[in-house]
Amino acid sequence: MQLRKLAYYKGQQLVLRGLLRCIGPWQWLRLMLAFRPVCLRMRGFRSGVLVRPGTSDVLAFHEIFVRGTYGWLQPETDPRLIVDVGANAGYASVAFANRWPEADIIAVEPEASNVALCRRNLELYPRASVVQAALWSRPGRLRIANPHAGKWAFQVRPDESGEIVAMTIDQLAAGRRIDVLKIDVEGAEREVFANAPAWIADVGAIAVETETHEPPTRTVVAEALEQYGRSWSFRDSCMVSQDLVAEGSSAR
Repeated sequence: MQLRKLAYYKGQQLVLRGLLRCIGPWQWLRLMLAFRPVCLRMRGFRSGVLVRPGTSDVLAFHEIFVRGTYGWLQPETDPRLIVDVGANAGYASVAFANRWPEADIIAVEPEASNVALCRRNLELYPRASVVQAALWSRPGRLRIANPHAGKWAFQVRPDESGEIVAMTIDQLAAGRRIDVLKIDVEGAEREVFANAPAWIADVGAIAVETETHEPPTRTVVAEALEQYGRSWSFRDSCMVSQDLVAEGSSAR
């Protein structure tokens, strides 16, 4: 137990130091003292992003803008369509919009407070749109199963009277090819990748967050990718399948 606590506090210290380097001392202090969302600006980005103090937004910001998660995605050509599933506060979409300004971006997020913040964070990016929905294997209705969870940990479950619209990849793509697909859906990956849906063969780069999920989830994703002859690798906390895998990953 003591070792776990020590690891936790060391991790928190690393996050705080990383934030300090990224945003500077004044913005860092504002974030530490604030009770309302704070707009943090990063060098080289067209706009700042809103962060809710005391929530998982801080960790999500660190993951995207400090650690550079998803920066290793290397599609063969500049993408025309990017779909960010499980967009949360929109940080990955903001990073994608700055890296590929000519791409259309669809940010998909089921939870209302996250959707509202995501829209605010993307309002200066005219090629980005936000869809309040959850990714699933078939159209239908869903509900948030854990409404009191952290902002980046909401899970959905089938419910015919649920408030969340369930959408498929085919519905989101609407006949277009998805060049970059990021999926972080807190355990729903098993439902999405079950039975190896045909869209897997038509997507360019795929990044699926699986680190926090049990091994069977990774097995379902891996088997679906491999059924279409797609190689994959682990990078950060993601299973990645793309035409060009960046160095430093462990390919399968």
